[in-house]
Amino acid sequence: MTVRRRSALVCSTLIASAVSVAIVPLGSSTAHAEPVAAEPSSVAAAYTKPNCKRKPAAEPITDYWRFVRKGSPPKGAVLRCGTTKWGYRHFSKRWSKSFEAKISKTLAAPTKPIIKNGNTLIYCRKYKISNAKYYFKVVYSVKDVPGSITGNTGIITSTWDKKSGTCDKAA
Repeated sequence: MTVRRRSALVCSTLIASAVSVAIVPLGSSTAHAEPVAAEPSSVAAAYTKPNCKRKPAAEPITDYWRFVRKGSPPKGAVLRCGTTKWGYRHFSKRWSKSFEAKISKTLAAPTKPIIKNGNTLIYCRKYKISNAKYYFKVVYSVKDVPGSITGNTGIITSTWDKKSGTCDKAA
């Protein structure tokens, strides 16, 4: 084997190992070898936001478990596409994986009693950020979806509560 041919073989082997491709030497009896499947990528899939394009306001996106009271089983809390005044479309610019996780945690285990205001329930959970304590608030409506009979409107909005805001004032 000449030096040029050996260096070409070494180079092609290095490239093949980098891109997970099977190398079959010329003149080999296994020239019809099956391709090697690529190994699963260690890169996590990118997080995607819910898609509400061309969907009605009443279209449900996801369900969360919401705390009702001690001793009672949790109930579902639906997040609908909504409008610019309620639902996902209302707070879509703030949406992220972290924001979604805070909604889920706040509904499942609020750190303050649930505040009732007519047909609206307000769930508050305290978070410590940079040695300061803030409340994350999820407002849930048990009224029917406006313009339809599909059931609870669900999550109206979700946001950080201001100091001395609704969550701070709750008993």
